[in-house]
Amino acid sequence: MRNALHEQLAERTSRPDWWNDQCLWDVLLPSERRGIDEAKSSLALRGRAAPTADDVVAATSMGLWTGLLSEGRARHPLHNYEGNLWRPRLQKAFPLYNGSRKHLHSQLKELKDIRNRVAHHEPIFKVRLDRIVDMVATIVGYFSHDAERYVREGERVTEVAGRKREFIAEGNAFL
Repeated sequence: MRNALHEQLAERTSRPDWWNDQCLWDVLLPSERRGIDEAKSSLALRGRAAPTADDVVAATSMGLWTGLLSEGRARHPLHNYEGNLWRPRLQKAFPLYNGSRKHLHSQLKELKDIRNRVAHHEPIFKVRLDRIVDMVATIVGYFSHDAERYVREGERVTEVAGRKREFIAEGNAFL
């Protein structure tokens, strides 16, 4: 997702460091600007004072990319965020997706929120694991049917969760 969106923004601005295009920078939300600045600061702290565009993109968070697909605040009328930026590029970034930007943002935000809970070791026992697998496979499927099939056929979450339920049902919960 990150790379696909980055490619489209680079194409839109005709530069790999699209965040340095003043017209685009002016329509970014403060949180989006902060995400890019934090990535550059993080790289500088690691000794990359002059990072490449690829370095900056790799150092950004999933939240930045999900946020870029949000409706955000009212944007500058000459830089219509929805019409000029995403409508012509969403299909290129997600070639097998045929829905709206708003719907895609909602799917990505839900997945990002679950991913963050897992990454921060928060409990997810109330989350349906099969739903997470389906979300990941569906979003991967917006890029490639083969990749979606690979995720669906190769996932082990459903099997492992099922074994845990059986183990608990047999009265082994406290062993």
